[in-house]
Amino acid sequence: MGTFLLLVALAFSVATRAPATAAAAKTVVARATQKLCQNLELIGIRGSGDTSSSMGEIATAVNARLEQLATERDLAYTHYGVPYTAVGIAWWKLTNVELPEYRLSVRDGRNKLYTYIHQEVANCPAEKLAVLGYSQGAQVAGDVFSKGLGRLTSRELANVRAVALVADPRFNSQQPYH
Repeated sequence: MGTFLLLVALAFSVATRAPATAAAAKTVVARATQKLCQNLELIGIRGSGDTSSSMGEIATAVNARLEQLATERDLAYTHYGVPYTAVGIAWWKLTNVELPEYRLSVRDGRNKLYTYIHQEVANCPAEKLAVLGYSQGAQVAGDVFSKGLGRLTSRELANVRAVALVADPRFNSQQPYH
């Protein structure tokens, strides 16, 4: 978790640099939902069967620390939990019956994360995003940011300053990018 906080701290530093123009200084823009744009937003994607909160246990813990850092630095900060199924899987009893349910859950999360990032960047182009996925949520985030499945534009990708995949089911230590 320390590395992720470091990445998010870097995102904070980038997000708080002085704007280049007076127009850019007006970063607080009302969204359609009447929510204000922030300097930084943490997007949490919970793991399989985690019903503790919309962000899940891991992202909630990181969020608590980020809220503290934002308050200390007088930064506008918010968080969001992707409201997807996050179906629970009994891995030790995994059957072909459970697998389609899991795949549908990942697809649900992937579509909702993509849609949320797309809307956030369109409504708040100066807002920086940090994404934290745990377990099934890591697979969701990995899919959204992958070259094969990802549909994010270069503009949307530029707003994402940190992505952390914790306990990713697709992790492969033999891959050169790890």
